[in-house]
Amino acid sequence: MMEGKKNHHVYFHMGTMGYIGTALDVNDFIFFNIVVVTFRSFTRDLFLIAILVNVHRLLGCTLQPYVAWKADHIRSRFGRRKPFLMASLPGAAVMVSLLGLLPQWIPKSSYHTPYALAAVAGVFILWQVCQEINLSAHTTLYPAVISQQRLGTAAAVRMVLSGLMTLFMTYYVMHWADLNRLYPYLAGAVITTLAIPCLLLTPEKITHMPAPARYNPLEHLHLLWEKPRYALISIIGSAALAFSVTMVLFQSLYVTRILHFSLGELGKAMFPGTIIALLLAIPLGFSVDIVTPRMMMIVAFALWLIAALAMAFFVHSWVALMLVQMLYFVGYTIQASAILALTFENVSEDKRGAVFGIIQVTRAIATIVASLIVGYLVNIHGHYGLAYPACIVLAAIGILAAWFLKAVNTPPSTTVMGATTETKGASNVKP
Repeated sequence: MMEGKKNHHVYFHMGTMGYIGTALDVNDFIFFNIVVVTFRSFTRDLFLIAILVNVHRLLGCTLQPYVAWKADHIRSRFGRRKPFLMASLPGAAVMVSLLGLLPQWIPKSSYHTPYALAAVAGVFILWQVCQEINLSAHTTLYPAVISQQRLGTAAAVRMVLSGLMTLFMTYYVMHWADLNRLYPYLAGAVITTLAIPCLLLTPEKITHMPAPARYNPLEHLHLLWEKPRYALISIIGSAALAFSVTMVLFQSLYVTRILHFSLGELGKAMFPGTIIALLLAIPLGFSVDIVTPRMMMIVAFALWLIAALAMAFFVHSWVALMLVQMLYFVGYTIQASAILALTFENVSEDKRGAVFGIIQVTRAIATIVASLIVGYLVNIHGHYGLAYPACIVLAAIGILAAWFLKAVNTPPSTTVMGATTETKGASNVKP
């Protein structure tokens, strides 16, 4: 009976953490599918749009590692990570609302003025500041709430909730965008606001307090040399993030201007993929915990490789576009479940922020480089489809890095809903 009650609490907090992650995913959904179209209304320079998009990645290089490290070294009655989320979740809700309202408030005759672009870019940057804080604090909060052995399942629960929300976004909100592009931004604001009570219901247990230290991001770079495993995980994470960003960077413009479909038709093409990913999320999450995150990442990259090849050479109809979206969403579900568990394998509690931070830096740099190169090539040649050969290369890199990553059998000490357990053999694992 006690065990059943414990499991009930575990799954409840998987749900609250999953919904918070879903709110962050909705913001990313808006970023990937709507923001580029909004920017296109204020400037015709595609390379400038790529630069604006990568301001978000620059923030990820600097802000995410600092927040992750800082959270390792603070103590409050709310926890380590939760205070950051308490501030940044409301901020994200406000800024995403403003980003949708500015095109309504600015006269269309002023759209192409520097002042209008500066206003939109400024709100966008503030939105991304909040989003980067959210992503860093939320991700590193997971192993303080859910045990390492259940992180794959926890990520799957998040993917189920995110999949349901994506269905809502693709089937309804993308259609609303055809009527008024304000609606997706307002939907994002409401969904993000509802994540705040979920955060308040989620406990965070602190079992270890590191010694006082000063932040030195360069000092953390030695982790990549001391632990080749971290370097390979960084490559895997970089390839995954860069692929997902590059795959959808100009997708809305490619679909509307090259394939001549509307945003609503793009939403319909995405809909079956979200359904399949939703149905498979829990089985895939269990598979991560059983088969290992490493092997599941190989599967994810293989699906993405096929999707990128198809998008580059074979997509000329709506049906083909739908099939590619199905492959993409299933691959995304697998990697989203696996990368969380892979990142924190054999990482002690006091090193979670530092390890996550350095991995995020390399991911952000790789994504900046990939998207700037693609943005430059698209701007020069005027064809949005040039993003997909880059995706093929990124997927191949991810497969190779995951293939050479050594398997891990024993995680370090873990925290499960406030109870600390020591895994056999963990004392031999160096932080």
